[in-house]
Amino acid sequence: MGKYNVICIALDTLRADHLGAYGYPKKTSPAIDAFASSSSVFTNFFAPGIPTQPSYSTVFTGQYPLTHGIIAHGTAFYGEKPINPNSPLLPVIMAENKYLTSAVDNLANMKPWFLNGYEFYTTPATTRIQNFYQTVQAEDITKRATEWLERYHRENFFLFVHYWDPHTPYLPPEDLVPLFYPKDKNPYNPEDTRMKEFYQTPHGKAWSKTWLTKQGKLITDPEYVEALYDAEIRYMDGWLEKFFYFCKSKGLFNNTVFVIFSDHGEIMYSHPGFFDHHGLYDCNIHCPLIVYVPDLKPCRIDFLTQHVDIAPTILNLCNIPVDPKMEGNDLSGYLFNTKRDETYDFLVTEECTYQAKWAIRIKEHKLIVSRNDKDIHGCPPVELYDLTTDKAEQKNIAVCQRETVNALQAKMELWIADMLRK
Repeated sequence: MGKYNVICIALDTLRADHLGAYGYPKKTSPAIDAFASSSSVFTNFFAPGIPTQPSYSTVFTGQYPLTHGIIAHGTAFYGEKPINPNSPLLPVIMAENKYLTSAVDNLANMKPWFLNGYEFYTTPATTRIQNFYQTVQAEDITKRATEWLERYHRENFFLFVHYWDPHTPYLPPEDLVPLFYPKDKNPYNPEDTRMKEFYQTPHGKAWSKTWLTKQGKLITDPEYVEALYDAEIRYMDGWLEKFFYFCKSKGLFNNTVFVIFSDHGEIMYSHPGFFDHHGLYDCNIHCPLIVYVPDLKPCRIDFLTQHVDIAPTILNLCNIPVDPKMEGNDLSGYLFNTKRDETYDFLVTEECTYQAKWAIRIKEHKLIVSRNDKDIHGCPPVELYDLTTDKAEQKNIAVCQRETVNALQAKMELWIADMLRK
């Protein structure tokens, strides 16, 4: 393996099952799907911690949230130190190994450690809409990234590019919405009460006064809101197509590793937490991971993988020693078809921003356990789902499957205890 360049592309809030490459029937992602057809697609890739800040901290450190300390937005285990000072950071390691490091991103506006290691850090803000923090648009991100590459593509570089479009608020170009919602359907039908419960929540009350009211009318059809989400993906996909074309014109597909992933998904309206990203259901923690390595045959990897694996994999592909403090696994064996067995037989995920919950996931079952006596959405404290027959996680079988609950919870609690002992 040579010393590849690296382009890491984060597609914020993108659930895997809304991409054609992951089986979605709607045409949200023709450019991403074409890219995936010549890449390695990890079909069972999950987030160990959500939402945004825990997730990206996990990606860049290669550590679980209990180790790097970022278990929630604005919360850490390390006093005034916002992240474990002993945690490695991928951009820092790349810079120490003579890579020119750059990011087109605004995570550093949230927390300062997201700035560490970059020689260049561009924070686009010219196209924000309605003053929402996450509404920097794909057009601006793409232009800033290609401007930087135009100047530095001949260097040995690490570039992180962060797209936000699928994140709320969903404000796609209006001409894309009919691709996903019938023109003759009324999204403001007052007799449609499916969003009534949502509009009683804090998010619902706030959003009903902003982006969920259009031309003075309140949206009542949740399928229309989901169509807005899909249209945002399609808009972003169009600019990714331009980005890929630019990279090909510079010969970067001959010497560059591309890593495309999301930090988490989005609930939509199949579970409490409407159109947001709290809740440890697969629609929220199942993320895309698509890796392109020059001259490798495309493949699909069905084994369980997770965010902690991204940094070790990139380092190994670049012939850089993996920091021993990283807890993830190098996935390059899957990419080169030298590894054909499971890396993990189970995964553990946590969230502690809107609700304090843990989940353990094996291929057959998902167990979700609340640490609070009262759930903000009224969900039961213990949820168990049979993923072989109930992929949408709609039928809680915890009451009738106590042995499975006890076995999975014991395994999860042992894993948590081991992590805390570190």
